Amino acid sequence: MGSLLFWYDNWTGLGALYFIVPQDFGIDETIHNVYDVVEEGSWNVNRLLEVLPEEYVLHIIEKNKSPTAYEVLDIPYWMLETRGFFSVRTTWEYLRRRDDPRVAYKMIWVKGLPFKISFFMWKVWKAKLPLDDFMRRLGYFMPSKCWCCSQPKEETLQHMFFMSDTARSVDKVVWEFPRECWLKVNTDGASRGNPGRSAIGYNARDEKGDIVFAEWKEINETTNTEAEAMAIVEALRYCRMQQYSQVCVQTDSMLMKKIIEGMWKPP
Repeated sequence: MGSLLFWYDNWTGLGALYFIVPQDFGIDETIHNVYDVVEEGSWNVNRLLEVLPEEYVLHIIEKNKSPTAYEVLDIPYWMLETRGFFSVRTTWEYLRRRDDPRVAYKMIWVKGLPFKISFFMWKVWKAKLPLDDFMRRLGYFMPSKCWCCSQPKEETLQHMFFMSDTARSVDKVVWEFPRECWLKVNTDGASRGNPGRSAIGYNARDEKGDIVFAEWKEINETTNTEAEAMAIVEALRYCRMQQYSQVCVQTDSMLMKKIIEGMWKPP
């Protein structure tokens, strides 16, 4: 249909006209596509002679058939690239379907950012790990995916957690912001081997959801239950040292929750 770029696509077989036309001819920027030099189904020879050397015009008339049916889509062929070579890249450019880049990709592949860092962030993002807090500290605001449900994280920090009961029910758990002037502390502990090598971690967010403090550290070899308990104790101890009095603690351990509430006896 003649929609190829007149100056930049290799539609003549000679290469991109933009690079081979002598400088004294100049580039007529009013011509954008091939159909701009077609008139009533045939080449507009006078227009071609105005913008191209005569030998190029003769080549076009002899070797290239003028487009006639504008409503028919062009058929892609494996053509020479601008430098005059065949390459797999040119084939891929013709055949692939281009979609608008996702917001996450725009934030990961930042111009000027070292490739190794961008590639690492892309691999982590593809692994569906939450990156909001880490990226915030670096100054980038990008969406990430929740590790448990593979859904894009929203500003409300919504997650899907599967309950391990016989009904295999699904509950939607929303991280709620604490009240004004309060802190919400989330704790976690884990033990590889149970008992085995263990570590704890905790963080606190204010009423805006911003992290006030966060810490993790390795502890002595112990069990999962003791690691969860130590994480809560360490977090509360830190709050007391910093004189934070209005604190709400959240743990992912149902055992710890029931013990603190007095519903279960400690093991």
